[in-house]
Amino acid sequence: MYQLIKWILVFVLLIPCTITDIKKRQVNIIWILLCGIIGLILFLWEHSFYLQLFIHILPGFILIIISKVSRGGIGMGDCYIVLAMGLIIGWNYTIFCLFIALVGSSITGIIRMIKKGKKEIAFVPYLLVSSVITCVLYQQ
Repeated sequence: MYQLIKWILVFVLLIPCTITDIKKRQVNIIWILLCGIIGLILFLWEHSFYLQLFIHILPGFILIIISKVSRGGIGMGDCYIVLAMGLIIGWNYTIFCLFIALVGSSITGIIRMIKKGKKEIAFVPYLLVSSVITCVLYQQ
């Protein structure tokens, strides 16, 4: 039941961010911060070994490095969302969600480049779909 509450929090984070990412190509940092703080509280309540905190947010930091190296190829809002997801659901589920989202967005991006020549796509909808897939696959 506790894990389901965490997944609901992830969906509460991703649904409004998906809508604004599709419409405006940006995400609401206040919303991400609020969900991240709730995720941090849940993490601190559940874990007593705080080195795990770094492990849980590591996928988000790796994404930040990739964003800096690619000069904004991945938006910082997307990175912050992955940081919040790591706090809420843990590093293992976050990496799985990120992998599915990256594969899906890469396929879509390649198809869009071939058909229309457009390069930019909203990434948060892929995170939403991948989190639903991950939740369904790993929920007991």
